[in-house]
Amino acid sequence: MKLNKLIKLSDSSSKAVNILNDYSYQDPQINEEKVKGYLPNKSSRDIIKSILLSCSENTDEKLHLVTASYGTGKSYLLLILANLLANKKVESFVDKIKDKENYYKDGLTKNLQNHLNNSSPLLIVIPEYGDYDFDHALLEGLKFALKNNDIDYIPKTNYEEAIKTINHWNEKSPHNYKQLKDCITGSTIEKFIEQLKTYDQSTYIEFKKRYKDIIGNTFSESHTSAYLYIF
Repeated sequence: MKLNKLIKLSDSSSKAVNILNDYSYQDPQINEEKVKGYLPNKSSRDIIKSILLSCSENTDEKLHLVTASYGTGKSYLLLILANLLANKKVESFVDKIKDKENYYKDGLTKNLQNHLNNSSPLLIVIPEYGDYDFDHALLEGLKFALKNNDIDYIPKTNYEEAIKTINHWNEKSPHNYKQLKDCITGSTIEKFIEQLKTYDQSTYIEFKKRYKDIIGNTFSESHTSAYLYIF
């Protein structure tokens, strides 16, 4: 008898995972299909347990660095963690953990059930892999996550403060506004503001330079960064 008569590849299996494309904020069925295809081994169980434990308010150990060779399943593991931390529908995954509990004896089943029963959903922020600037990637990911979770909130950042400053000049200090408008290179002030809204670093750097030229002082950068929101 041929092997393909005895062994069938799961429809939910995946050769490669891209978290940005494979995680859905609004469609639980998409997430459930991906979760079905994951087979946790000892290493992934250890990582999952460690991260779930760090969600407790009783610990300050919130940051984890997951490293491994290319193709070893890091992205797939992070996709599973995204679903667990957001308290998505993961019954099939819980069953897999229970099924191997007697073999691994790592207590993950109890830990996982406790998390799903007692923890509030966390906001999942996924940065763009290929972004040239990690801070920009975090801010864009945060904005996207807030929007897709229907959370009406704009993070207080240096970019937002720069926009507020420009709008304030437009209303209260037309001389300053005109100076900025006249010295912006290769763009209109409307496009300049739109680029700040997308957290474009080069636009922000130019704003700081123009601000110092106009005001005579350095623009304050004491506003909240993405890292304080994420971590």
